Parts: sequence; C-alpha cells; structure tokens
Amino acid sequence: MSFGAVRTRNKWGSIALAFDYSILAITPPHTGRLPLLLELVHQGSTGARHILYGCLAAKDFALHNNCPFAVAVFDRQRALDWLAGQLKDRDRNAAAQAAQSLVHLGERQGIPILIDELASEDSTRRSLAYDTLKHFTQQDIPYDPNGQVAARTEASGLWRQWWQENKDDFNVRVRAAQTDSEVFL
Repeated sequence: MSFGAVRTRNKWGSIALAFDYSILAITPPHTGRLPLLLELVHQGSTGARHILYGCLAAKDFALHNNCPFAVAVFDRQRALDWLAGQLKDRDRNAAAQAAQSLVHLGERQGIPILIDELASEDSTRRSLAYDTLKHFTQQDIPYDPNGQVAARTEASGLWRQWWQENKDDFNVRVRAAQTDSEVFL
C-alpha cells in the first residue's frame, strides 16, 4: 500500500495521521490505531475517512473484521451496505463474520446466515452463531453446539421456524443502542 501525506487542521493530528499511514499495513488494529483515526475523522480529516474506507478491503483478518464497526461510527449506511455484500461471499467464514457484525450493529439481515451456521461442521462456529442468536434475539430456543447431529438439526429447525414467523417485524435486541460506541470507545 502506498500512502501520501495528509494535512489536517491540527498539526499534531497530521503528524499522527502520517505515522498511521506508514504503519497501517503492519500493525494490528488493537494497538489503538482505529480510535486515533476515528478521532481524526471527528476533527474533520478526510484522509482518516479514506483510510478507514480502505480498511474494509483489508486482507488482514482482524483489520477486515474491525473496520466495519469503525466506519459505522461516521458512515453507518456504507458499513452496512459493505457487510450486506459480504453475506454473499463464497467464503462462508467471511459471510458468517459479516452476519455477526450486522447483528451486532442491530441489523436483522445477518440472522439467516447465523441460523445456517448452526449446521456448521465446526463446533466453534456453531457456538458463536448460537451465542449471538440467543443474545441478540433474546429467544430461549434450546441448542447444544456440541450435541448430536440429530439434536442440532432439530434445534436449528426450531430457529428457522421462529425466524420464518418473525422475520418481517423483528428488531435485533441490542442492549441499549451502544454497540457502535462499545466497540471503539
């Protein structure tokens, strides 16, 4: 990746932003880079916005998964549209991650993919899907991610039935509307 210098109204912000440009591709997001970029966005830095938009296409797994939350802080619709496009990804891991992110952001369109994940061969993926479904739907539909195939199939059928009955008017139960702020603040 090649980055140019960006100037902001804040002298220190421009120095920090230039530093971020140079390390963007090699440092993980949990080092504090995304909150710094969000602060610069709030200060009016167009360059910081473009970096975060570029993060959506990142190859780095952690960056790829965290950037939609950062973008949603200042351009929610763009983040949601990008995640919705990821639901169609041939890589089922990418689609499942997008579904998780959409639900965490309060969008119901990720729920069918999470219900599909209950049938995954991978118990970790099944467990993550179930935990997200249970927490964000507040439904008490029994499911054991480590149970026998027949029991899991029956339980996922109950989830599908619930979804068919409720999909038109269901609102994701995000505890207070804090998901956006809890991720990065």
